[in-house]
Amino acid sequence: CPSKFVIPGEGSYYCGPLIAGGVIIGAVRVEGLKDYWTTERESLLESYLSGAASALSNLRLLETTKQQANVDELTGLYNRRFLEEYARKLLAMARRKSQPLGIIMMDLDHFKEFNDLYGHEVGDRILRQFAKTATQAMREANLAARYGGEEFVAILPETDTQGCLRLGERIRLAVERMVVPSGTEKPLPQLTVSLGIAVYPEHGHTLEELLQASDKALYESKRAGRNRTTIYVPQEEPAS
Repeated sequence: CPSKFVIPGEGSYYCGPLIAGGVIIGAVRVEGLKDYWTTERESLLESYLSGAASALSNLRLLETTKQQANVDELTGLYNRRFLEEYARKLLAMARRKSQPLGIIMMDLDHFKEFNDLYGHEVGDRILRQFAKTATQAMREANLAARYGGEEFVAILPETDTQGCLRLGERIRLAVERMVVPSGTEKPLPQLTVSLGIAVYPEHGHTLEELLQASDKALYESKRAGRNRTTIYVPQEEPAS
């Protein structure tokens, strides 16, 4: 304690560890008058510290559990549940500030074929490498999440259509250069990704509308031959 805390100029102090599960998680120093710390007072304080350490440890566990519930275990990215919750907050903020909000939906091309041909271990390796590649191409303000299977979504605050397109192409080209070990003498074929872009408020005003629009744009990328980035184009309403 003396090496961690400044010793008071007068009076006395008691220093004790916070121990939970046999692990020291902190220390507490309490100051008092000269000769204040009797055996009885030290014993009483130690019982308080024991309760405080247990409570702090439980809070840490709760926070860890909450974090794990929001993160996809395989890729380390946020999961769909967290993405949708966070995106709604960003969308509300974009609405208040009259700013754009971009969404990029991404899907690895022919992933199921890779998975079937090389096995789930290689498939998992591909997903992890893609998650790392995509996040390295993004700004810190952006957020990427695994939406399900081989489908991923990126949320881009304060980013218009052209900004989304630039990032989409940066991710697409980075994936083309991505090398994933096959675990065999035969290297994996080149991996590619298809992307679909939708931006608030041009392509939708709710999260559901934006996700649906980006999914349609992604489908268009697939239909046009894959390995491309497509911006959503609203369909004209049929004349009545």
